[in-house]
Amino acid sequence: MKTRPPSPRTAPVAGRNGIALIIVLWTLLGLTAIAVAYAFGQAAYYREVEGRWASAQARLAAETLLDVVENILAGTEPSARASPPDLFRDAIAIGNATVWLIARSGDGALAAAPTFGWTDEAAKLSLNAPTGGMLAGLPGMDAELDAAVAAWRRPAADGAAAAGKGAPFEAVEELRLVPGFTAELLYGADRNRNGAADAAETEAAAGAPFGLADYLTTGTREPAAQADGTSRVSVNGPRPLLEAYLGGILGDARGRDLAARIAAGGRNYRSVLEAAKRAGFTRDEFARTATGLVHDTAPFRVGVVNVNTAPAAVLACVPGIGAENAARIAAQRASAAEPEPTLAWVLELLDEAACAAAGPWLTAQTHQVSADAAAIGPNGRGYARIRIVYDFSDAGAPRRVYRRELSHLGGAMGTAARRAALGESR
Repeated sequence: MKTRPPSPRTAPVAGRNGIALIIVLWTLLGLTAIAVAYAFGQAAYYREVEGRWASAQARLAAETLLDVVENILAGTEPSARASPPDLFRDAIAIGNATVWLIARSGDGALAAAPTFGWTDEAAKLSLNAPTGGMLAGLPGMDAELDAAVAAWRRPAADGAAAAGKGAPFEAVEELRLVPGFTAELLYGADRNRNGAADAAETEAAAGAPFGLADYLTTGTREPAAQADGTSRVSVNGPRPLLEAYLGGILGDARGRDLAARIAAGGRNYRSVLEAAKRAGFTRDEFARTATGLVHDTAPFRVGVVNVNTAPAAVLACVPGIGAENAARIAAQRASAAEPEPTLAWVLELLDEAACAAAGPWLTAQTHQVSADAAAIGPNGRGYARIRIVYDFSDAGAPRRVYRRELSHLGGAMGTAARRAALGESR
């Protein structure tokens, strides 16, 4: 009896079931891959969102601290603005973020670690003041570069085109447009511009001079009126007014004597310091009377340098001072318990010729301050850095005359400070 082969309809289904199983497994594998890819995509998305949120928190903290600094400075006497309270010399927690104010060492050289606080812009030389060659004495500068600065801002004359911008500098960074100035000259090896020799900056060394940018500002000025708005008495004005002012503080006899000495010879003084030195004010007498004296009727003194905060490299550029006197001034103020609010202490360090030459440029007050806020967000994520220059020389509200985003330069607070703020041991 013959055995008939099975028909296709009755053939075993094992092979077909195996193929179906493989298809199902591949389908499941594909769906799993899609699910994993989606999960990774979502995780990356949420990490990005978290990073943006952390950066927003850091930015908000930096902006908040800058507002606080402005309010504190606005209520501080001009002679005390240069020294920030101890609160700003360390990390500050704002919400879930941590903020630092990045400052500069007072000696004009890169520090081993960042210095915290704000910066007195009057400790620098102004690019827009008629300095007459003063800039040439700065490290890295020379007479040719100084002349290029003057030519850049000099207006066009007699219908000829200006050699450069033909207008004042608006920012120190504008020097990059002036022939001869390079990023290396302006910032040196301090790539993140925090005034410190960070580990990543292999060419930077603690003790090396700042780049030119740290010695320069676009404008310093001091109002002729006193902080309360009252006018000062001119040493070049009517003698009776000067006698009355000095006599009211030092006694009538001494007031008449000093006023007579000032008026002798009909000299036109270019500064109060020059008049005080020539008349023979004692240090105490000048300290008590200096804030109420002025030498002319101009509303502002432009390009002034704060003798209490300027590094020796800046002071040495001031006419009449030079390197030797700058070193003496720096040593004298380093030994003082706190900065003096007037120029009285300089009387004992400079002779009459030096006082006459330097007087128009020196001050003991601060009306322009820069604050450089660097912040990290929650859990050490996110970063923001903003630098602002405030001007308090007007009688009204303070003005923000400069703002720059510096986040792209990288961390400025230093590794040790960042780890300490985050509670990391190393």
